[in-house]
Amino acid sequence: TVQVWEIRTRSPYVLGNIPTQGIQSKLRFLDDDRLVANQLIIQPGERSIPGLFMSNLITNVRTPYDSDHLPPYSLFGLDVTQDGRYTVGLTSYHIPGLYSTGDANLFSVWDNDTLKVVKTFPYADLTEFRTLTLAPTDSEELVVAVALGNQVEGWNIQTEERVFNFTPATETVHDLAYLPNNEGILALSDQTHLTLWSVEDATQTQTWELPFEAVAFAIHPNGTLLAFVLPATQDQHVLLYDLKTQTVTQRLVGHEARVVSLDFSEDGTRLTSGDGNGSVILWETSSGMLLNHYVLPNNLSDLRFSPDQSKIAALTSKGGIFLLDASSSTKDDLFKWLDGNRLISTITDVDCRLYNILTLCQSQGVLDVTPQ
Repeated sequence: TVQVWEIRTRSPYVLGNIPTQGIQSKLRFLDDDRLVANQLIIQPGERSIPGLFMSNLITNVRTPYDSDHLPPYSLFGLDVTQDGRYTVGLTSYHIPGLYSTGDANLFSVWDNDTLKVVKTFPYADLTEFRTLTLAPTDSEELVVAVALGNQVEGWNIQTEERVFNFTPATETVHDLAYLPNNEGILALSDQTHLTLWSVEDATQTQTWELPFEAVAFAIHPNGTLLAFVLPATQDQHVLLYDLKTQTVTQRLVGHEARVVSLDFSEDGTRLTSGDGNGSVILWETSSGMLLNHYVLPNNLSDLRFSPDQSKIAALTSKGGIFLLDASSSTKDDLFKWLDGNRLISTITDVDCRLYNILTLCQSQGVLDVTPQ
C-alpha cells in the first residue's frame, strides 16, 4: 500500500507495512532509487523470519529477501557495501528473554540484485551485541566490525577469519564507525571515552575524554566533526564536537524525546536527526540552524540521507518507510505574506499560525506575537 500526506513539499510515502516487535531495525540506501531495511519479526510458537526487504522508491514495491537457509527468529544489525552490491547482517536464534540456543548465530551476506543469500558462516553468542559496520571498501574485500560488550572484533567475510580484536572499554562499547577512507575505527565507550584504533595492527592511536556523556554518534565526511546522541536521562540535544579542537561547536535543540538516529549528508552541509516520538529534524551543520521539521505518525527506528542528498528515508517502529523531501527549507520561508496586513508562519509541520499585523500590540518595544 502507498499512503501520501500532502504537507507542502514534505510528502512522506509509506512503503509497505512490516510487522515488528524488533530491535536493531535499520535501513540503508543502495542507490537513489532503492533501499534495504530490516526489522525483527517475532512470532513465538510459529516460524518467524528476519524481516529484510528491498524497497523500490520508483515503483513503490517492497520485496522480501530470501531467508530459506537462515535462522528463523532474528536479524541483528545491517550494513551494505559502498557499491551497493551486498547486504551484510548477523542472523540468530537468540532473542534475549525468549530464545537462546547458543551457537545458532551466522554472518549472512545477500546479493542485492538477486536478493539471495550468497554466504553464511557461524559466529559467537550475540548476547552483548551492540552494532556492526562494514569497512568503507569495495565488494572484493568485505570486512565487518562488530561491537560486543566491551570489545570490537573485525571479520573478513571472504576468508571467515577474525582480522582484529581490541578492547576499548572497561564496561560497554556503545557505538563504532570507520573513519572516511578507512583510516581507522572510532569507538565510543563508557559514555565519555572515544578512541581511534588502527585496523592494520589493532593498536590504539588516539584517545579523547569527552566533556559530556554520549551513547551514539555520526561522523561528518571530513572525519573530524562528530554529532553525538546524549543518554536518555539528559536533555535530548544533539552535540556537534570537533575532534581537532576538542570543543563543542554546536548544541542542536529541538527534540523532546530520545534521539535514536543521526546522519550527515554526503557533502556535510546538513545533519538529520530523529527521535523516539517520530520527530525528524534537518539541521544546517555550519550554523546549527533548524532547516526543517517533520512529524511522523510512529516512533522512529532509523533514518538516512539518499546518495543524491535530496531525500531522507525514515524507518518507523510500525514498519512504515517515509520518504521525506530534504531539499525544502523553512530557513527561506519562515513567514509568507497573504496580503498587506496578514502573514502566515510555517515553522512547524503540525500547525500553521496566522498573524494579523494590525492587532499585534507593541508594549515597551516588544511585539506580542500570539497567534489568533
